[in-house]
Amino acid sequence: GVTPTPLAPKINPALNHPYLSNGRNGAHADTNNSDTTDEMGPLTTSLDIVSHKLSPLLLMMCPAMMVDNQGRIQTICITLGASWLYLLDQYTLEILAKRQVPTKTGVNLTGGANDSSGGGYLHVDPEGRMIINQTDKKVVTYEVVGNPGNLHWGVYDSVDFTPYLAAEANINDAVPDWQGRLWINASDGTVGYYDPATQFWAGHTFTEGMQNAVAIDETGVYAVTHGSMNKLVINPQTGAVDVAWSTPYDNSRGQSGLLSAGSGTSPVLYGENSDVVSVADNATQLHLNVYHRTSGVELCSVPIFDSEGETENSPIAYRNSVVVENNGNFDGLFGDPLTVNKGLVKIDVNNVTPTSADCSIAWENYDHQSDTTPQLSTSTGMIYTYSMKRGWGNTVGNYITTVDWTTGLTVSETWVGNGEDYTDNLLMMMIEDDAYIMATLRGIFVARDAQ
Repeated sequence: GVTPTPLAPKINPALNHPYLSNGRNGAHADTNNSDTTDEMGPLTTSLDIVSHKLSPLLLMMCPAMMVDNQGRIQTICITLGASWLYLLDQYTLEILAKRQVPTKTGVNLTGGANDSSGGGYLHVDPEGRMIINQTDKKVVTYEVVGNPGNLHWGVYDSVDFTPYLAAEANINDAVPDWQGRLWINASDGTVGYYDPATQFWAGHTFTEGMQNAVAIDETGVYAVTHGSMNKLVINPQTGAVDVAWSTPYDNSRGQSGLLSAGSGTSPVLYGENSDVVSVADNATQLHLNVYHRTSGVELCSVPIFDSEGETENSPIAYRNSVVVENNGNFDGLFGDPLTVNKGLVKIDVNNVTPTSADCSIAWENYDHQSDTTPQLSTSTGMIYTYSMKRGWGNTVGNYITTVDWTTGLTVSETWVGNGEDYTDNLLMMMIEDDAYIMATLRGIFVARDAQ
């Protein structure tokens, strides 16, 4: 089991954000994309597990999950023929409401380029409503209406970005800033905002595409394209979107079986003084790149893993440190999950100035194969991930695994199940209400300490 070694609460960028929930409000936990929560995860190896196979026959993947302000799970789940918005009871996984949303098309099943549109990144407003970047170029805010036993999803608000985007562009992420302006980024390299108060649109289109989420603070929006790390701001005189800085990174690996031919990580904002932003590059030798948020200077580029190192999952960030997971040799949706490389590495970033920083590797852990996006619980001091081993009958055995944030030592491995019903595929997990909630190839499961 796990003996908690609590950490100080995270520096929560969502606090005082008038347009987003104060709890988990994005696929990577918050607008910093920190993948860090102050919630408590499971502590024992004796777990009560509830699972719901949302599609008994076909794949049904739910790339990102949220909770509303009543603790109910909200998610978009994607099959090859349809996409569905679900509201689920967190304890029983009973479907409380369900609505079909525009289908994700053009999915590359064999390991070629894909994007995150249509459910990869979700956000929740203070009232628990879901902000969805749909594949029809609309950003729709859905709310739960009706009475218990007869709930359904209604449209609270909708903004159509079709007039502002190229025909081939898909919206990857849609998030409000502190003034309520709705920012989007799109697969063709467009980053821009719509102001609902004035119905004003402004955008900037980079020469490279992008597929990750944006990060956002009160000073601007951070977006990684297939060639550069960028900060965008609003011109106070004209309302135009200006590029405050753009710093190229090494993209020499190209398309290699992960989602796109560029960085696999969404920008992550961190630092005791809220002054740095990081992404992993897409170099033949993977690096964690650290940039100053104001100057855009690359403060350091730390080589991590070996020549097989790649990552498609954003780093965990807490205080002055980040942890990166290795997903190199990922074999695609229908491939063998156990081809994926092992590795977690923690990098400390200290003595930050606008032009320099001291960056060093704190620890490395090569105990596990994993391809989920791991999360840190400050309440336990543990990184929670989902690891894999070869099981009976050539199946894949799946385990909830904890790694100590401070030491990098593996603390626990708890078997959950074997086979596709319990296999994840670059999908996200979350820690919420003392539970470990995981999306799988066919649905969702929730694991709690046995009572």
